[in-house]
Amino acid sequence: MVYNVPAILAYLLMFIVSIGIIKLVLYVNKSEARELALKEEYEKKQASNDEKIKEQVNEKG
Repeated sequence: MVYNVPAILAYLLMFIVSIGIIKLVLYVNKSEARELALKEEYEKKQASNDEKIKEQVNEKG
């Protein structure tokens, strides 16, 4: 039985590339989610720090 080797290699390459693209998309989504979570955490800390500063100013003033 004769196989079409270039076609088999082409399909194999397309399969490997598609897996790589899927992994890249998942990695980017994970990175964006992590970045968003860190940004929200930073904003919460900043807001609590601002409140603490306002309380200290009110106590002194």
